[in-house]
Amino acid sequence: MPDILKTVRELKHAPGWKTRERLVVLAVDDYGSVRLADRRARDRLSKHIQGFGGQMDRYDAVETRDDLDALFNVLESARDADGRNAAFTAYALPANPNFGHMRTERSYAYETLVETFDRLSAQQPSDYEGTWNLWQEGMRKRLILPQCHGREHFNVALLEHKLHQRDPDLELNLEVESLAGLSETAEMPGVGFTHAFGLHDESLL
Repeated sequence: MPDILKTVRELKHAPGWKTRERLVVLAVDDYGSVRLADRRARDRLSKHIQGFGGQMDRYDAVETRDDLDALFNVLESARDADGRNAAFTAYALPANPNFGHMRTERSYAYETLVETFDRLSAQQPSDYEGTWNLWQEGMRKRLILPQCHGREHFNVALLEHKLHQRDPDLELNLEVESLAGLSETAEMPGVGFTHAFGLHDESLL
C-alpha cells in the first residue's frame, strides 16, 4: 500500500510544469495566523495550561513590521542570473478569531486579516503599525507571493465546543487574545485544535 500511495502522489504531478533548472523553493506556512499575542500572553498561558510548551505554541505569532522588513531585505539581496529577486511563497490565512465577539457573545466569529492588523496596530503600534502596507508593498515587488492556506488554522467545531463548555484553557486564551496550547476533547477524539478540516464523525463526510 505505501508504494501505491507514493506512485499516486508522483502521478498527480505528472501534468504539471517541468524544468531542468536547479531551483530552491521557499514555501512557508501560517502567515497571518494568530497564535500568541505577545510574550506576556505566552508567559501567562505557559504558567496555567498543563502541558503547554510546544514549539509553535511558544514562538508562533503574527509577523511584525520588523519581521517583514528583515525578510524583504534578505529576499531583495538574493538574485538569480537574470537579476530577479528571491521570493517567499507564503501559505497565508485570511481570517482569525474575533476575540472580543467571542468573549461577549459566547459564539464564534472571525475577523479578516486586515482587521487583525488594524487591531494589532492599535494595541502594539511600535510592532505592527504599517505592517499591512508593507505586506502589499512586498506583493507588488514580488518578494512575497501569498497562497491560500485555508480560512483559519484551527478547527472551528472544536473551538465552538470548548466555547460552549467554557473550557478554562480557552477562556484564558480569550483573555490574552491568543490561541495556543488547547487540548483535544473526549467528544472529538483525534481532532487537534489546529486541524482545520479534522472530522471525528464519519457521517459528516
